[in-house]
Amino acid sequence: MGKRISASPASAQRDLRTEPEHSQGVRPDQTGTGRQPRHRRESPEPDSVVPVDLLATTVRHFLPGFNGALGQVADPRRQDMITYSGRHLLWETILMFLGGNHSRRQMNAETLRPGFHRTLTDLAGTDEAAAACPDTCHWLLAKLPPSELVDFNARLMRRLFRMRCLESFRFGKEWLVAVDGTWLRTYKRQHCPRLSAISRVPHSRQD
Repeated sequence: MGKRISASPASAQRDLRTEPEHSQGVRPDQTGTGRQPRHRRESPEPDSVVPVDLLATTVRHFLPGFNGALGQVADPRRQDMITYSGRHLLWETILMFLGGNHSRRQMNAETLRPGFHRTLTDLAGTDEAAAACPDTCHWLLAKLPPSELVDFNARLMRRLFRMRCLESFRFGKEWLVAVDGTWLRTYKRQHCPRLSAISRVPHSRQD
């Protein structure tokens, strides 16, 4: 009597397997300092990030006055005869390029998808009853002086410079500028031996 009966090795192994220490609310100390180890908050999986939400968050953080700047773009249309605001049409044009739509017909199909209208009005901060036809966007851009969009881009860049968020892209005292020359010049046949690698890529357009 009074003797403690030790558990068999099998039962002890079973207890350790079925009742770990942290199951009682105490995590084992892995640091040796008596403090509980800190765990980094896991980032969401790439598939769980909605591109539109990421776009809206990026614009709000880096360019909080983006919609205000769009509203300052001079609209050449008669304001008493328009249905869609300039901000609505310019945002739809931006989404057309971001979505990789290569034609107005393809973009028109995108505007009819469920949720596109709500996304567009949320980004633009407008309340139109439907998304505009891409032809309406084209009409505005055809009449809009190029200097208006140049000034708009300049205002955005001044904001980024003030935030100093482009410092890591500086080369000495200058900022690097990336120029996309894709499809700037194409050939149906091999142009020269130096372009042999490029000429093997099928092209559907000829200058």
